[in-house]
Amino acid sequence: MTKFVRNLILPLAAAFLLLFPMSALAIELSIPALSGSPFDRIEVPVVVTGFDAVAGVELHIAYDDGNLTIDSVTSAYLSGATINIGIPGQVHVVWDSNNAVTIADGGSIIVMFFRVNSDAAGTSDFNFFGHIELTNQAGIPYSVNWTGGTVTIIPTDADDNGAPLPGKFALLQNHPNPFNPTTTIAFTLDRMTDISVTIFNISGQVVDRIDLGRKAPGLHSFEYSGAKLASGIYTYRLTGDGLSQARQMVLVK
Repeated sequence: MTKFVRNLILPLAAAFLLLFPMSALAIELSIPALSGSPFDRIEVPVVVTGFDAVAGVELHIAYDDGNLTIDSVTSAYLSGATINIGIPGQVHVVWDSNNAVTIADGGSIIVMFFRVNSDAAGTSDFNFFGHIELTNQAGIPYSVNWTGGTVTIIPTDADDNGAPLPGKFALLQNHPNPFNPTTTIAFTLDRMTDISVTIFNISGQVVDRIDLGRKAPGLHSFEYSGAKLASGIYTYRLTGDGLSQARQMVLVK
């Protein structure tokens, strides 16, 4: 290719990219729903979909530093990235390269590691908020969708030395809430237990019942569908081994 032709094609290519960005579909970044108990170390990946030919990355992620303490951030793809975790409640990642990177769907652009604080609020949910900028090799920005999944803090007791003890019988708040038509209900057990969940409408009438069978100690969850229910406020009650806990959820159609 002659120098004249190359000098002619490059500006035309840049103009074409300005009019027709390389990514017709938005690149999606998300954090999955996670859980942890006080004293735990949890791994928080930023999962990608449609991450193709990206040469510039700026990630600004805010988290609840009242419940979490950042340990470290790693990336298998962003070699030489500038990573700043020194600002309380924030993670900043900046990367720019002459060699664009592509990550297969379901891969993680970064992985953050947190310690759940010893005094973290039990059964609370909190979200990660993100400001994301991605560009191609021409510096043209991609459209980006961000979903900052929640982290659920599972309550625990601690012994006299501060070491965590097994989880209690506890029903966690469903997520998402409000929901349409599915939501995840999670709970923790401290012993082998036969478990059921009963759904009541606002008048106290039973509208659904789910027998989950015998469950081992630890964290459990299941997806509940309210497809056959009308919009409204419902109570879901966890029952097992003579124990019972209830919470409210809102179905919006």
